[in-house]
Amino acid sequence: MIDFDEDQKLARKLQQIETEMDRLEELDKLLVRKAYENPDAADDRMVVYRDTNGEEALFVALRENPDQFGAYPEDKARFDDAYMARKELPVVFAQYKRLRDEADLIRAQRERFGQEREDDRDPPR
Repeated sequence: MIDFDEDQKLARKLQQIETEMDRLEELDKLLVRKAYENPDAADDRMVVYRDTNGEEALFVALRENPDQFGAYPEDKARFDDAYMARKELPVVFAQYKRLRDEADLIRAQRERFGQEREDDRDPPR
C-alpha cells in the first residue's frame, strides 16, 4: 500500500524545487544580460553549444571560456558587473541542473506511487 503522506511530502518537495528552479532561471537571464553585449545571441550560442556538445561541456565552457558566447558589453562601466556575471553563470547552471535532476527523480517516484495506487485499485482477477 502506498503511503499517502510520503507522496504528499514528495509533492511539497517538488514544489519547492520547482520554485527554486524558476528563481535560478530568472537569475540566469539576468546574468546573461549583464555578461554579454548581445545577450540574445549569447544565449542562442549557448543553446547550440549544449545541443551539440552536451550539458557538461556547456558547464565547462561557461567556466573556462565564456568569451566564446559573445563579447563583453561595450560600456566600460559595465565591465566589472559583466565579469562577475560570467563567473556566476556556471554556478547557477550547475545548481539548476542539480535541482532539475532531483525533480526528475521525485517525479519518477511519484509516478511509481501512482502506478502502485492503480494496481491496488484493480486487483488481478
